[in-house]
This record gives sequence, C-alpha cells and structure tokens, in this order.
Amino acid sequence: MIRYFLLGLTGMAAGSFAQCAAYRFAHPEVNARRSVCDHCGHALKPFDLIPVLGYILRQGRCAYCGKKIPARYPLTEVFCAFYCIEAGRKIPDAGYLSFACGMVFLAVFLAEADRLTMCVPGAALGLFGLCTAVIRLFYAEKTGNLLGDFAPGIVMISFAVFAEKILKKEWMGAGDGFFVLAAGVVLGAYYTVWAVMAASFAGLCRFAFGKEERIPFLPDLVRAFLLVWLWIL
Repeated sequence: MIRYFLLGLTGMAAGSFAQCAAYRFAHPEVNARRSVCDHCGHALKPFDLIPVLGYILRQGRCAYCGKKIPARYPLTEVFCAFYCIEAGRKIPDAGYLSFACGMVFLAVFLAEADRLTMCVPGAALGLFGLCTAVIRLFYAEKTGNLLGDFAPGIVMISFAVFAEKILKKEWMGAGDGFFVLAAGVVLGAYYTVWAVMAASFAGLCRFAFGKEERIPFLPDLVRAFLLVWLWIL
C-alpha cells in the first residue's frame, strides 16, 4: 500500500513538474523567476503549487486574482498518478518502473509543449526515444520485427514532409511522426496503429466541437499511447 501511495505522489509531482517545465519552455522569459499566475502574474507560494490539493483548496481559482485555473492541470496530475500506480502494479522490476515513470514525464512535457507552442522539443523527444529503446532492449518482451514496428512512424513522417513540401500544407508536424516512431518501439506496429486511430478520432472531435482554429495533435497521441501501453503491459 505504501508503495502505491508513493507512486501516486511521484506521478502527481511528475505531472505538475512536466507542465511547469513546458510552460517555461514556451515562455523562456520567466525561467529566472518563481512560478506565477498565468492571469495576474503574481508569484505563487509553495502551498499553491501542491499537485491537485492546491487546486481543490483554492476551489480552482487563483488565490490572488480569483481567475479560474484550467482543469487540465489537476486532471493531468491525476492521470500521471494513475499511470504510475498502474505501472507499479504491473511492473515489479525497479529499473523497468523507473524508465516507465520517466517516459510518462517526458510524454506529458512533450504534449504540453506542443499545446503551448505547436512545436515539439527535439531534445525531449530524443530522451523519450531513448527511454523506449532501453525498455525494448532490456525489459519488455519483443513485440516483433523492429523495422515493422517503425512503419507507422515512418508513414506519418513521410506524410508530414509530403504535405509541407509538395502540398504546402502543415496538417501534421514531423515531430508527431517521430513520437509515433519512438512509441512503436514499445507498442509494436499493431497497437501503434490503434493508438494513432484513437488519437485521430479524439483530435477530430476536438476540431468539430472545439473553438480552436489549430489543434495540436501530439497531446492526443500522448494520451492514446500511454493508455494503450498500460493496457498491453
């Protein structure tokens, strides 16, 4: 029980820090300062930054200006806590679990950075790929032919380059394809295709019913990847 409690705390902290890191990536001018409210710019106290609990006690609003805090912040923290607990339940090996938890931190950071900037940070994407490669090589069961597992990502990268260079349309960034390429290392081609299909459906729903003109695709890919990976563990 204590193990799962600690894993839940780790997940919430990782989700909170990943979102904070992504915000600082998108707004480098605040890197030398403490965390601030998005609306009023007031410096936040340590109590305000407690994952989930701070949001609940503040009733979802900034303590200084009263503006509403987006629910995606605590929901992401809860999702990361669930992910770490479920991964801990299915993964007894400490090394394997460490890479699995590192993978969710990097995935959430990538998703949030893409949401804020419509750009996928290359260094974090490389680290995510390194995590999936280590898991594939040393811990997880081999899912099949590696080249075949790369196929969904290669198709997506090719489509993104074709759309940008030939059609002069940016329907999807190459960063999304490289994420799928790395995801295929641990999911295998079959489950990667299912994850991409689920993410595409979610993206289409957001486009149809949302108010945003440009919809970042990576957040949907990240959610689908993490859920599918937990399912097949």
